[in-house]
Amino acid sequence: MLFGGDYATDHQSAVQFFQKLRNGEKIRSRYGTFGVVGETDRGESDFDLTELTEAMANADVEPLVNRSVPVHIGAARIYIAGVDDVSVGRPDLKAVSRSVSASDYVIFMCHNPSVIPDAQLAKDSSGNLGWFDLGLFGHTHGGQMLFFSSLLGIAEDIPERYKGGWLKENRADLLVSRGVGTSVYPGRLFCLPQIHYIEVSY
Repeated sequence: MLFGGDYATDHQSAVQFFQKLRNGEKIRSRYGTFGVVGETDRGESDFDLTELTEAMANADVEPLVNRSVPVHIGAARIYIAGVDDVSVGRPDLKAVSRSVSASDYVIFMCHNPSVIPDAQLAKDSSGNLGWFDLGLFGHTHGGQMLFFSSLLGIAEDIPERYKGGWLKENRADLLVSRGVGTSVYPGRLFCLPQIHYIEVSY
């Protein structure tokens, strides 16, 4: 199971989200649960980030902040990789891309899709491009309010190409999800929320 970030409207609420998750019904995922952090979750200091990632780990959600994690599926192995938030954090694409090779199957996650062009230019441990196979992103809410998204100013910094849906760039499949939350205004118009079930063949 993969979480895409922005778990609440501010840092402390995001920490509380994972504390409640820890104390309530446990997440059950056969191969583990992994998550990246969004701009509303992260907080302003390294202490805030540590507080958040510890709350995630205590709720059995593996925080992916500039790291990759191998996941064993039978005799096979894939990697789940994630970087820090682009807008308020310190993403380290070089460290993450160099921790895998092009022969690995890699799922790359970042909350903000504006990272995509730089991620496509990063190189794997052998110096090759094309280090990830599937990229998963959020942040845009798919515009949230059809016809009015520009008035809300949601994800204005994101190129139109990366506002939502499936894309193919180089050898990677990319998904920018609408997610389930909202921003600025607590509602959606002709923009249904999304939770994705993805089957991967490699």
